[in-house]
Amino acid sequence: MEAAIVLYPSPPIGHLVAMVELGQLILTRHPSLSIHILITTPPYRADDTAKYIASVSTTNPSIIFHHLSTVSLPPSLTSSSNHESLTLEILRLNNPNVRQALLSISTNFSVRAFVLDFFCAIGLSVAADLNIPATSSSPLALPASPPSSTSPLFTPPPTRASKISTPLSASQECRRCLPLIWQSQFLIATTWRINVS
Repeated sequence: MEAAIVLYPSPPIGHLVAMVELGQLILTRHPSLSIHILITTPPYRADDTAKYIASVSTTNPSIIFHHLSTVSLPPSLTSSSNHESLTLEILRLNNPNVRQALLSISTNFSVRAFVLDFFCAIGLSVAADLNIPATSSSPLALPASPPSSTSPLFTPPPTRASKISTPLSASQECRRCLPLIWQSQFLIATTWRINVS
């Protein structure tokens, strides 16, 4: 059975482009892999990624896109809700579609890893239920551009007594996902040593 990696970006096109680039990078190291990208179509922006997806599909047949069914938002969320709240709710409601897509892909491919956008971390529980190795893609960005001590953006590391505050502390949804992210370091530990046999 052919080995595959499944990528799950957040709906905005910038997140999709980053995941496609990750998929292309993985393919340069492991051309025998198949990359599958799950596409969430938000009801507030239906076709803003269509041209890009068509272009990538034409130029790179090893990257396969799976369009998840559109989810219906509850009446309590209106178009006046902020974009981030709508996106997080769509991703939460999308878990059954993610599960179905992973099961479908698993019938023809051996899924070696499931890499999720940070905002899609709610889907880590689906991967755990299906026993698919998974991780959030956010730690992959940490070594990409480390600050230097001469950089104007450099901040010395906090002392042990310092309390680190992050925007995530306000989000109950993210707090539930973080333990899953920390527990699923499969791709981080084996980034370029993926077992494709």
